[in-house]
Amino acid sequence: MFSIFFIKRPIFAKVISLFIIIVGLISLNILPVAQFPEITPPTISVSSSYTGGSASSVESDVTKPLEEKLNGLEGVIYMTSASSSDGSSNINLYFKSGYDLNVAAIDVQNRVALAVPSLPESVKQTGVQTKKKSTSMVEILTLTSTNLAHDNLFLSNFASINIVEELKAIDGIGEVQNLGEKKYSMRIWINPNKLADLKLTVNDVISAIKAQNLQAALGSIGASPNSSTGKFQYTLTSKTRLNNVKEFENIIVKELDNKKVKLRDVARVELGAEVYSWNASLNNKPTALLGIYQQPGANAIEVDKKIQEKLKTLESRLPQGVSIQATYNTTKFVQVSIEEVIITLFEALALVLFVVFFFLQSFRTTIIPAVAIPVSLIGTFALLMAMNF
Repeated sequence: MFSIFFIKRPIFAKVISLFIIIVGLISLNILPVAQFPEITPPTISVSSSYTGGSASSVESDVTKPLEEKLNGLEGVIYMTSASSSDGSSNINLYFKSGYDLNVAAIDVQNRVALAVPSLPESVKQTGVQTKKKSTSMVEILTLTSTNLAHDNLFLSNFASINIVEELKAIDGIGEVQNLGEKKYSMRIWINPNKLADLKLTVNDVISAIKAQNLQAALGSIGASPNSSTGKFQYTLTSKTRLNNVKEFENIIVKELDNKKVKLRDVARVELGAEVYSWNASLNNKPTALLGIYQQPGANAIEVDKKIQEKLKTLESRLPQGVSIQATYNTTKFVQVSIEEVIITLFEALALVLFVVFFFLQSFRTTIIPAVAIPVSLIGTFALLMAMNF
């Protein structure tokens, strides 16, 4: 009896169907994508670098003092740490589900500040970084020299200067890590035999380098207050830090018997990488690796789209013979899963229509339930909204 009411009033039925579709589409944009709480706990990472330190020295001098201060932090479920032979120290703190990540970051920074005075001087200079991030890596980008014109050092340094900061600015990205980062540095290979002959020590060399490789603020001439009647003020500038091999070679280590002992007399100076702990390659070609972590709660698919858009703009700024691509991408599995769900839905619709046509044996009659299917599917979203899902 209820169906006869709509059969006799087709215009009214169409209006009701359109109303259901409109309300369903509106509800579709309002309904949450994820109703359940986050499974992975909020995470704060604390990272630092102890240049030249072994895994054991990093553990005892850097990681352990930080862990002692971070232990007992409010909301922390557990924490993990790793000390590597390349001098890196990484601590991950996992908080209770639903804990405010902004509050957690402030608490961690305050505890880290208490531990900084007890850390080695080189760690203080490079700093201890505290970041909010997801523990899962979304993508790994590879910057490859396709024509073998550039080595790993150039690629890693280029990525740090021109790419990392661009990617960090993307909304949804928590951290961009230059895996196995190589920085240009002046490497000094000391000859111990020559030092011994001249009765010098390594500390003498270090002190000479520190004293002569600095940027001094010299002030100005004629600045107020002054007693002169000069009408001009001059800002004094000094030579910048040493920036090439020859300048470092001319550093005076000590004067012996009215003779200047220069750095080149007791050591070999070369421009190279700060560390050579590992190298990356793709198809036997020099490569720099960039690991991308998303922010907790960020949409990985949207983050991937923004990354691909950014890569298109970066490609025009790459040196000749250098290419960049996403070699490892975790969002592909999600995208394929969504595509499979859509395909399965259309297959189910086709099967339903085939069964209806098989029993009714009329194409015109089959159109009626075919039109009703999208109305019922879209209308379901309105029902979910009404039931406060």
